[in-house]
Amino acid sequence: GRDDRREPGGLGLGGARLRAGGGAALRVAGAALRPRQRAGVVGVPRGLRGVRRRVRVLVLPLRRLYALVAQDAQGAGGGSAPLTRGPIWDTLFRRPRKEPDMGFFDRISEGLTRSRDKFKEQMNVLLDRGPDLDEEFWDGLEETLILADVGGAAAAEIVEGLRDQATRKALPDAYAVLDLLNDQIASTFTEGGEDVLGGQPALVLFVGINGTGKTTTVGKLAKEATDAGRTVILGSADTFRAAAIEQLEVWAERANVEVVTRERGSDPASVCYDTIERAESRGADLVLIDTAGRLHTSADLMRELEKVVNVVRKRSQLPVYTVLVTDATTGQNGLSQAREFDRALDLDGVIVTKLDGTAKGGIALAVSHELGLPVLKIGVGEGLDDLRDFDAHDFARALVGEFDERA
Repeated sequence: GRDDRREPGGLGLGGARLRAGGGAALRVAGAALRPRQRAGVVGVPRGLRGVRRRVRVLVLPLRRLYALVAQDAQGAGGGSAPLTRGPIWDTLFRRPRKEPDMGFFDRISEGLTRSRDKFKEQMNVLLDRGPDLDEEFWDGLEETLILADVGGAAAAEIVEGLRDQATRKALPDAYAVLDLLNDQIASTFTEGGEDVLGGQPALVLFVGINGTGKTTTVGKLAKEATDAGRTVILGSADTFRAAAIEQLEVWAERANVEVVTRERGSDPASVCYDTIERAESRGADLVLIDTAGRLHTSADLMRELEKVVNVVRKRSQLPVYTVLVTDATTGQNGLSQAREFDRALDLDGVIVTKLDGTAKGGIALAVSHELGLPVLKIGVGEGLDDLRDFDAHDFARALVGEFDERA
């Protein structure tokens, strides 16, 4: 017969019963652990032999595991400790410890691994020819920077700056030049943007094509500002994309802020107007408005977005800023998009998202340098804390790495 009863300190397992105490004895219904009996012996029906073997296969590992854990516990606690003390128990049953959060540089360095590996691979090919500072080196360096998606204009300025320093400082070889590369890249970024998201009262419109992460960026900024003690109002002017309003409402709930919405298909300009009125009645010092994604090649859609921005600039008593959210994975396409949005809307800054895991991280420099836009934030992951303040020197270090291969 089958015995499913549990005893104190034991483990019931189908026909098996595992009991802790007195040397950790194991009991199995019938004679499952007795020596194998020959077929045909009285009292052992042929049909039960397969069942007996399956029970043995299941139970024996449990018995060995119990003995191992018990021995482990005795070693950890002197023989009298409970079975939750040993490292084997910890490995099997305790939740893994949460890894400490990485700092900005570690996080962005990890995210830009592919971009950095691509750059260093090209540079190693260039350095294999020797460290001489000849025209071949300077042309190769500029080409490598362009392949890293920093843009032709930025690459040319970086190389020109390094050439000038090499002459003035009488640098001996290519490695001495590369020691200055990080600082030269950092100085090529456009500075400023502190007034946009730096703590001053502001109304910020977020624009960009579909899929760049505008709504998520608005939500993360709202949470950050609320945690800093600011009064924040969100506006959902993306009235076309399915579930866009609901997505922003979820973020508003996380950040514990109010969001102004209208039914799907409403005029985005009217949503912005309502948001401004609500912000004034609440005394909000930061208004974040999410707009619908616009294809930069569509003149009609861009004109409609111009209308929204103009309404906001005329109505708002707060300083109004227009920020482009661009996806780093698009590479040079992102630069084309930024040109069109800046031409239509006169942008005030850019936020670069999805920098984690892309080989096109240099696009942040291309957009900032060519359009004269400060990089306000960068996205290096999907977590709440993965939208980081931009630091040009840390970004440059993470993008190109270090070169210490001197012979």
